[in-house]
Amino acid sequence: MSKPLSVERKTLLTAVLDRLIPAEGDMPGAGQAGVAEYIDQAGSSSPRLAGVFAEALNDIDSAAAQRGECFGEIPSDEQMKILRSIESDNPTAFGILLAAAYNGYYSNLAVNEALGLEARAPQPKGYEVEFGDFDSLKSVIARGRVYREA
Repeated sequence: MSKPLSVERKTLLTAVLDRLIPAEGDMPGAGQAGVAEYIDQAGSSSPRLAGVFAEALNDIDSAAAQRGECFGEIPSDEQMKILRSIESDNPTAFGILLAAAYNGYYSNLAVNEALGLEARAPQPKGYEVEFGDFDSLKSVIARGRVYREA
């Protein structure tokens, strides 16, 4: 288990998230939606993820510090330049942070409600599937076995 993010790091992450997925219309930005908490929990449960998130945030913080400001105080167009630079210089860490941002955002209850989605399992309100009806599997069955016996 890794330590939770400090208040300063969570503030930085929230500003980054609001730039990665900004508010638009009725949709909240990722930072506004509390996705920083989702990412913090993911990092707290995985030392590897915590390290990757820390690496990306360190890069972002360092780039902002070179401009003499903290990331949240920089104009949005300059924030985007920093993020594009980090994405180019450290695509692995940035990509993992971005994927976590999307995962946290689209699993957020407020975001799902704003999208008009119901928080529920796909069945029984999804497609009706008649028990024993294998018609939809015909193409899979016709393809034959695509694996070898172990």
